[in-house]
Amino acid sequence: MPPADQHVDFDRWMTLAEHVLPLAPHSLPTLLMDCEHKLAQRESPPPSQAVQAHRQVKITRLQAQACAQAGQLDAALQLAPKGRVSLTDDNADAFSALSLGWLVQAGRLREAADLALESVLHARPGSTVAAFNLAKQQFPSDPTHATTWALVLAISQTDEDVRRLLAQQTRAPHPANFYLDRVRAAQPQHPLLALIEGMRLAKQRQLEQALPLLEIGVGQHPEMADGNKLSALWAARFAALPLEEALARPFPTAEGAHWCYAAGVVLDDADDLAPLMGGKKKVPAQAAREPLVVRYYEEGLRRFEHFWATGEGRHHDADLHVYSMLCNNLAIKYRFMGRYDEAAELHHKGLGSSPFAEHHNSLIWCSVGMDDDAQTVADAERLWHHAQEHGYSRHEPTRYLPSVGYALYRLDRDDEISIWMDRLDEWFGELAPDVQRSVRRNYLSALMSLLDFFSSTRPELVLPRLREHQDEVIALKNCYALRRLACALEAYPELLEECVALHQQAHSYLLPEDGEEEEQMVLSGIERAQRKLAERDAPSRSDTADRRPWWRFW
Repeated sequence: MPPADQHVDFDRWMTLAEHVLPLAPHSLPTLLMDCEHKLAQRESPPPSQAVQAHRQVKITRLQAQACAQAGQLDAALQLAPKGRVSLTDDNADAFSALSLGWLVQAGRLREAADLALESVLHARPGSTVAAFNLAKQQFPSDPTHATTWALVLAISQTDEDVRRLLAQQTRAPHPANFYLDRVRAAQPQHPLLALIEGMRLAKQRQLEQALPLLEIGVGQHPEMADGNKLSALWAARFAALPLEEALARPFPTAEGAHWCYAAGVVLDDADDLAPLMGGKKKVPAQAAREPLVVRYYEEGLRRFEHFWATGEGRHHDADLHVYSMLCNNLAIKYRFMGRYDEAAELHHKGLGSSPFAEHHNSLIWCSVGMDDDAQTVADAERLWHHAQEHGYSRHEPTRYLPSVGYALYRLDRDDEISIWMDRLDEWFGELAPDVQRSVRRNYLSALMSLLDFFSSTRPELVLPRLREHQDEVIALKNCYALRRLACALEAYPELLEECVALHQQAHSYLLPEDGEEEEQMVLSGIERAQRKLAERDAPSRSDTADRRPWWRFW
């Protein structure tokens, strides 16, 4: 056991338990109790419900293996279903393969056949090989479940993913049609016959022929509707039907959280969907697909959280990282709908299960959308430090720093803008030369924005940097970057003529893709600068002959 004063995290406890299991399985319950007690004392705040459910799966697997080693197969098999779910760090579905062996030892061949079929139907690494070899063994000797074993052996030849998993295995004794004919003779209406044929036709891009079969095998059987099969059904609908009819058909559901997520991802990406549609019709517009994407993400979220609460669900419903990615994707959808509170809640759920930088990045925009300046700055701090500590290849401070500068300006925390300018320079300086060249425009635009907000309180620090980059910013011929430089110059009354000219020059660079908001900003900048110039040059109420402009040092 580790020393009393040494902190041991959950993963190290599990590694210890895995070493103890083959040597002293009887001591496993005590070790697991110690693990729970120590972690409860040391983990503050406690892990999220998702993380706790994920951990419970690992514990259940160990408990089931200990029972099996003790010859208590019934107890092991009672625990097994809650261990037969995929975890984020699983390399393969090894526990289902183990469970198959226990079921055969216990003489529970019907359950073994069903589990074997489930493994190959969804092409699960690890258990697919065990299922295939068991089917080869059982098909000739188990007539009671011959139909199920035949389906296993047929799918092992018709599904490309399964064939890859079985590349090193001895082939089935007979071709796929031999086994399918056996199934047709025994159960001509078996839904898997429609599914197998529908997926075959879909792969061959015969989508009109595939559609009615997929409507049966996928649309009517959510227990079989994984992400690949749902995507194939929607692709066939879009390719074979008018859009209105495709969308009016019953919404095909799926029993798995990961399945819903995977279907949503494909429907959300025209580049993923187009090949499945065969290339004869255009992918429906994003606006038509968006409600489907959101519905699948929401259903996936519901099923994930049902698993966290109950431990009951389909194979991939315990995958923390997939859950976190779903939270991120759905949160982004909500954010663009203006549902900022719900989006932020989802990002925090994702961070509590499998933290990655995209959550921190999107939280900034949630706070911007909610007009919460203090939270915008706090979220940006967290993203910056996360990227520094863990890396973030897509980190683009140039996108969010203008919003951070604006928030600090409104909070009267202008001096902190200098910290973010240093960070912008640090980020840019660490880029490779070719990357620096590609993002130079963005860097300068963000820098001009920060200098603009900083100029109101520290003009003496800002002007040298404006002059340092002014020629390069003008050479960009970019409305936004030059407008922000001109805005910064408004802090210097003696430079207002130049400021007006630069605002007008920025307006000349306006492009249609800059949008109406940028057009309004540049026009208001011209008006504001002209007003300031007029106010500066207005005659003083004093009739003093020796008028000295207030804005010059004499």
